[in-house]
Amino acid sequence: AAMVHDLVRDAIGRVASRRERAAAHRQLAELALAQAGDGARPVTAADAPALVEAVHHLLAAGDVDEAWTRCQDHYRVIAAAGLDHLLLESLRALADAIDDASGAIGLMLARILVRRSLMAEAGEVLATLGPTARGGLRGLRLAGEVARRRGRLGEAELLLREARALADGPTERFGVALELADISGLRGHGAAAREVLTAALADHPDVTARERARWAWSLALSYLIEERFADSAGVVAGALAAIRGAGLDDLEVLLVMHAVLARTELDDLAGARAMLERGAASGAGLREHVGALYAGVVAQAAGELGVARAELARAHDYLFDHGDQVMGSIAGYYLARVQLALGEGAPAIELSG
Repeated sequence: AAMVHDLVRDAIGRVASRRERAAAHRQLAELALAQAGDGARPVTAADAPALVEAVHHLLAAGDVDEAWTRCQDHYRVIAAAGLDHLLLESLRALADAIDDASGAIGLMLARILVRRSLMAEAGEVLATLGPTARGGLRGLRLAGEVARRRGRLGEAELLLREARALADGPTERFGVALELADISGLRGHGAAAREVLTAALADHPDVTARERARWAWSLALSYLIEERFADSAGVVAGALAAIRGAGLDDLEVLLVMHAVLARTELDDLAGARAMLERGAASGAGLREHVGALYAGVVAQAAGELGVARAELARAHDYLFDHGDQVMGSIAGYYLARVQLALGEGAPAIELSG
């Protein structure tokens, strides 16, 4: 990536006209695509940085249709590597440049914002979409996830039931079922969530490694909310072993977050730290403020209360400011515990209220 950036600087510095600059960006896009195999082999998570570079240069060259095609073709690989947030600026530019694809581009943009815990901004993007995009399967599922993460579980369930009616085929039904199970899990109805998950797996015999790992995340959540921490940790351990080396870095990070909470509550501080380090070392990495949340949880368990308070307060404020009430509430729960341990009863009560 550093070599490509150097080439960009040198190329742009040598040329003057708009046409020459566009030609330079096309050449750099071709170079990036060549690094990613240029269609000669299946792309992998290791190719994600080059693919992001290619989209950037195609857009700069004015090849907006080709840039959007590359986004569509390679989004899953880029997202699996945890680098889809690097497409945000390009997608915003593409939405302005390609009118007939604005709905699909908006949905991809909203998906990335959700993955970055930017729920308020994701909701704003969804609100700008036309009725076809907003009322389609992907739009309803995204709106349901935004509602769920904002703590509006009833609204989320209604949206997902609409989505389920549109789901065509086992893959789509499976995805919606997992999201409905998560709502039951968050309500504390773990048995009901697991019943939905068992049925979903039976309905989808050709489940992929990615789908199975996502299923495990939902199963672990159902146990975590019920405070069955050993069961949750066991599910995560099996799922992480199954996807090791599979290029599913984003799912690995999601599973690791469950594991940190479960192992902390089991007083397995070494295991919690190992999970935290694994998440940080993953190609997808723990996002800064989400990482602060889990670092704060581990610090709290270790008795490092000053560190825990600073990390959890930072995570809590960021997550609530951006509309992620579910994750923000987790940060708030552990922050209140830290404040009580420090003798700060009044702030803890205010936070818990």
